[in-house]
Amino acid sequence: MEFESLKEQHRGLGASEADARAASKSASDASEASGSSSRARKSRQAQSGTDHSQPGPSPTPAEASASTPFGRAMADPTHSISSAEPHSQPFEDGDLPTSPGLGAEHGAGEAQIPDPSPLDMGTQDEIEAEPLRPHNLLRATEVLQSAAPVSPFAPAPILRLNMIQIGGKSGALRPSFLASLCRPYMDPSRSLQNPNASHLVNSLLYGHRTSHVLPGQPTTLPSILSLTSSLASDLDKLDVFNGIEATLAPSVFPGSTEEDVDIILNCGKPKGRVFLKSSTDVGNGEGSASIQGRIRNVFGGAETLQGSASFGTRTKRAFNLEFGAPIPGNVDNEMKLSMFSLERDLSAFASCFESVQGVKTALSTSRSSESLGSLDPEEAAMQGLPNLTVQYELAYEASLRQLSNLLPDASIAIRKSAVTPSVKSALSWTATRDSRDDPVLPTRGSFWKTVLEYAGLGGDAQHVKAEFETHTGRQYDPLNLLFGSSSSKTEAPLAPEAGIEKPALTKDERDVSDEVAHLTGSFWGPINTSLGVRGGFLHSLSSTGAQSHFSDRFQLGGPTTLRMFRLNSLGPKARGDSLGGDAYWAVGGSVLTPIPGKLHWPLKLHGFANAGQMCQLAPQLGTGKGGIGSIDIGGLRELLQPSSSVGFGLVYLQGQLRVEFNAGLPITARKGDGMRKGLQFGIGIQFL
Repeated sequence: MEFESLKEQHRGLGASEADARAASKSASDASEASGSSSRARKSRQAQSGTDHSQPGPSPTPAEASASTPFGRAMADPTHSISSAEPHSQPFEDGDLPTSPGLGAEHGAGEAQIPDPSPLDMGTQDEIEAEPLRPHNLLRATEVLQSAAPVSPFAPAPILRLNMIQIGGKSGALRPSFLASLCRPYMDPSRSLQNPNASHLVNSLLYGHRTSHVLPGQPTTLPSILSLTSSLASDLDKLDVFNGIEATLAPSVFPGSTEEDVDIILNCGKPKGRVFLKSSTDVGNGEGSASIQGRIRNVFGGAETLQGSASFGTRTKRAFNLEFGAPIPGNVDNEMKLSMFSLERDLSAFASCFESVQGVKTALSTSRSSESLGSLDPEEAAMQGLPNLTVQYELAYEASLRQLSNLLPDASIAIRKSAVTPSVKSALSWTATRDSRDDPVLPTRGSFWKTVLEYAGLGGDAQHVKAEFETHTGRQYDPLNLLFGSSSSKTEAPLAPEAGIEKPALTKDERDVSDEVAHLTGSFWGPINTSLGVRGGFLHSLSSTGAQSHFSDRFQLGGPTTLRMFRLNSLGPKARGDSLGGDAYWAVGGSVLTPIPGKLHWPLKLHGFANAGQMCQLAPQLGTGKGGIGSIDIGGLRELLQPSSSVGFGLVYLQGQLRVEFNAGLPITARKGDGMRKGLQFGIGIQFL
C-alpha cells in the first residue's frame, strides 16, 4: 500500500509539472507578442522625439572632484564644509541612494526622458528598463574574499578613487586641518609619481603618504584599502576621537562610473578635552607621587597642553609644562615646546643637591611598520614580520644648572663646581629603533638608541657628547635544546648514516616519548635570554682647558646598570664623592626562566653577569705625549680594567615594572669602586 501511495504521488507531481510547462509556454508567447509591439512603439517614439534637446556632456571625474566640498577645502583652506551640502555626510551601511544610483551614466540618461502623457500611462509597464551594470567594487570585494589567484586572462577589477569624505564628529577639528591631512594623498604635486616633485623633501615632510595612488588613476582594491588604512590611522593617532570607522562605497557623484569609489571616514565621539590624573611611580631606584593634567585639541588642530608636578625620594620636586602640536600633513611629525624645573638629591653618591631650570623645543618624527602599510599588525607578527618602530628627535635646550645644599663633608671638587651656576645651550639629536616583540621579555628583535649633543651655542658648557644603548633578547625551549624536535623523533624514521638504516620508533615508544615531553613541558618553561650594551663619550671643547661640568658627566653603577656595585660608584672619586666620567662602557647578560611547575607565575628565576668601567679624561690643548689631538689617550686606557660581577636571584614582573632580588659578588673591581657583596635589591623599568 505504501508503494502504491508513492506512485500516486509521483503521478500527481508529473501532472503538476505538465501544467506548469503549458502555462509557461503560453506566457512566453504572450511576452513575445507584447515585446514586438513594444519595440515598434519605441521606434515610433524615437522618430517623433528627435526634436527634444540632447543631454549635455557628463563632467569628468576631476571636474566632479573639484566641485565637491573636499575639493573646495583643498583649494581654499579657510573654506568650511557645510553639513547642508549634498554628499557631505557619510551614508550608513546599506543606505546608498537609489538615484542616480550605480552607473551614473544610466541615471543621467533617464533624467532626460520627459514625463509620460496620460495616453502612455497604460503602457508604461511594458517599457523594459535598461539593466544596470554591477559596480567594480562589488566584483573586487568578491575576488578579494575568495582568496583565489588572479588569472592574467581575468585581471582584478579596476577601481578609481573619486573622493574622500570625513564625517561623523569631525567638526571637532578645523576644516583646514582636515584638508591638510588629506592633501598628501590627493595632491599630484607632492606624489612620488610626479617626476618634477622634490621626492626627498616630500618624503621627509609626509613620509609614505605620497606613495599612494592618486585620485582618478586606475588601481585595485588592496591599493585603496592601504590608503584607507593609512588615513584612518592618521586620524586615530590624533587622540581626539574614540574611534574611526572606515567605509568604501561606490561613488554617487554625478558623472561617476562603475569604477569610481569614495572613501568615507566616520569619526566617533570626541574624547574629553580635560584630563586629570594622580599616580605613584616606582622605578630606577626611586619612588614618586605625581599629578598630571592635559587639555586636548586646544585650537582645533589636535594640539595638546599638558603639565605635571611630582615629588619623590630622590627627585624632590619636578614641574613640567609642555605644548605639542602635529605638523600639518603628517601626524607622525610633532613639534613640542616645554618649560621644566627640577631638584634632585644626589647625596647617595655626591654630597650635594642639583637644581635645573630651562626651556626646550623639539621636532620629533615617528615611523612604524603599521603606518608603512600593514593592514593587520597582529597578523604580521604571527608571520614573523618585525614590529618596527623608528623615532627621531631634533631638540634645542637652554638650561641653568646649580649645585646646592652641600653636605659638611663635601669634597673640594664638588665645592668648586657649586661656586657658580652653569649655563648650557645645546643642540641634540636622538635616534631610536625598536623591533622587539616585548620590551620586558623579548623573544626576537632588538632595541637601539643613540644620543648626540653639541653644547657651545652660548653659556659656559662647551662639549660634544655621544651615548648609545642596545638590547636584544631570545627565547629557547629546553626540550628542543636537549632532545631536539619531537616531530623528528616520532613521525619519521631517522635518516640513514654510513649505509646503516636506523629503525623508526614503535607506537609504544612514541607514546612514552610524547608523555615525557608533555610532563617536562608543563614542569619546565622556556628560557629567556637578554644582552645589553651601553657606552658614552664626552669631549670638552673649552679653549681654556677647563674640564667638563659635573652635571654633564656620565654615572655608572647600581642594580639597574652594573649589579653588585653601589649606585653610581664607579669612576673617579674625591673623599667619597663620585665625580662621574667622560667615557664609559657596560655590558650585561641575563637568563630568566619560570619556577619549575609554576609557569604562570610572574616570579622568575634569574642569573646575570655584568662588566663595565668608567674614566675621566684630562683636557688636552694640543698634540703631545700621551695624547692625539685633544683626546686623553692615557685616560682611555683605564677602560681596559673592567669591574665585573655575577650572581643569581628572583625577578618579579608586573607590566613593564621589574623588581629584582639578587645574590652575587664582584669578580673584578678597580680601586675605589663601590662593591656590594651579598644581597642587592633593585626596582626599575630599564635594566642592563
